[in-house]
Amino acid sequence: MYTPIEVKKATSSVLRFTSKKLKDEQQTLYFVLKRGGQQVGTYKSVTYDAPGTNHIGQSGYHLVNRAGFNDFLKIHDARKGFSYKIYDSQELSRVIASATASKDGYLSIKVTLPKYENEFEKKSVYLTSTAPGNHESKAQQILITPEHSNPINAKTVTVKNNKHYADTINLNPTKVGSEIKVYRTKKETTYVTPATEKYEPTVIASRVAKGNQTTVYVPQLGTKAGYVYVTITEPGELESDAVKIKFGKEK
Repeated sequence: MYTPIEVKKATSSVLRFTSKKLKDEQQTLYFVLKRGGQQVGTYKSVTYDAPGTNHIGQSGYHLVNRAGFNDFLKIHDARKGFSYKIYDSQELSRVIASATASKDGYLSIKVTLPKYENEFEKKSVYLTSTAPGNHESKAQQILITPEHSNPINAKTVTVKNNKHYADTINLNPTKVGSEIKVYRTKKETTYVTPATEKYEPTVIASRVAKGNQTTVYVPQLGTKAGYVYVTITEPGELESDAVKIKFGKEK
């Protein structure tokens, strides 16, 4: 063992250490118990995180890279008071967006993403977090995905809640090959991983557009008025954000 950074004699069954010698990076400490100058048992190792260490897991965020529209980095488990910065390179020389969370939970950061090239020339942005009064964390690399389709315009959607036959959701206009999906509840994320897949709502109806307008048939929306959430996926793009669509009671 090396020279200890702290030595303390126990005066009760609980021993507390206070030290200013810990480094601002992840480190492992080793605790050794001695009685009468002799070591008792084996040492105990404990690893601690640096202040401001990035607390965001791989399923804790997703990019929304929209075609010809605003881009966003959406953090699912932001922490109140933490500052988040997005850099355009691993050198962390230029901040392209930043935000401070006003509450725990969901945080959406508007950002202009570099253009997605292709699967062979992928680009990335880099995310850091800073806890109040602490150092900035190490950067977390986030690959830029293909662009997400723009959300549908709710004004182009007509819903008929029929009493005796299938309910219909009509979109006009649409493009050939676009896939429309209908959800009963809001789809929170357009980035699905094995960790987040179980939280994804069930698709209650879908259809691929064959022409400039498309009708999606739903077996039953319900007897009362309510809402559904509709997404669109254009060819070569990723699924759009969900748009809330109101429907009336059965007629």
